[in-house]
Amino acid sequence: MTPTVPALRCLVVGIDGSDDAARALEWAIALARPTGARVVAVHALGLLARLGDTRVATGTHRDAITREFADRWCAALDRAGVPADRIAVDGPPAEVVLAVAHSESADLVVVGERGVGGTAAELGSTSRRVLAATTVPVLVVPAAPTTGPGPPP
Repeated sequence: MTPTVPALRCLVVGIDGSDDAARALEWAIALARPTGARVVAVHALGLLARLGDTRVATGTHRDAITREFADRWCAALDRAGVPADRIAVDGPPAEVVLAVAHSESADLVVVGERGVGGTAAELGSTSRRVLAATTVPVLVVPAAPTTGPGPPP
């Protein structure tokens, strides 16, 4: 029996400025393009505060991070021309991704294997938490291979 795969209408992708997140965004765009699905890029504000960076307390710094997210980290969305939204929300990354996936009725969540705080030793904590706490299918995009294929065409 062949499983029925639901149509992709909305993909939520976690973006944190890391190379893995950029790769996840490439995959989300590649999956959305042929179906016309909407890509919702989401960034959890406050990550630097949890890492002990006191600069986050200023509104100016938060505004700069939000602009960086919308303009630079998500620039591939503009180049791709797919329907897209950008959402920056306060909170822990996994909780933010899960909340946005729920509120946007996502058909698929796409995250990088590891984010800005990740090490090569294991799957990142955000990826693990998203996988453990959602009923929405999740695509965890691994780090870029040194050889072999990249995202689908």
